[in-house]
Amino acid sequence: MPPYQYSPLDPDTGEIRLIELHAGAFDDGIQVSMRVERLVVAAPVTPFDDRLEKMKGTLPQGWWAYETVQGRIIFLNEDNMRTSWTHPDPYYKGQPYEADATALDEVEPVFEALSYTWGSEAVQLPIEVISSSEHIGQEAPEEETFLLVRSNLHDALKHLRHPTSSRAIWIDAIST
Repeated sequence: MPPYQYSPLDPDTGEIRLIELHAGAFDDGIQVSMRVERLVVAAPVTPFDDRLEKMKGTLPQGWWAYETVQGRIIFLNEDNMRTSWTHPDPYYKGQPYEADATALDEVEPVFEALSYTWGSEAVQLPIEVISSSEHIGQEAPEEETFLLVRSNLHDALKHLRHPTSSRAIWIDAIST
């Protein structure tokens, strides 16, 4: 099986490389597919003029509300320093907040991110890369190749893999 050959990304069109982690049992060999997608980020939500201030007025003592760059409201409990997308008052039904629930659903493609560029390079293990065709809209016959990854990433992929469904992940150690 030959080593995997990366194809260049086009930063001008917002291309990113995603790994499709194939389903499998914990002790199975790791199989992935590579694909290039254009990252399309929805335009920021135009906030209501005073919605953040109104939101702050509805919070229990010890809670704070902040607005993200995407225009969503995030809540902070200063007692335990935990954040939440959910209003701390389960009975709160404010209209401006309800609109935030779908703000991130407009971001395409949908994927998870994993940072794994750290760890020892001394021990590297192979993962199988299925299908060398990674460009948008391009199809090619399946070809098996391999990619060497650090042992800590290999272990993480074993733990993150689902037994019956695949998952799309951007991994800095592989995707760049």
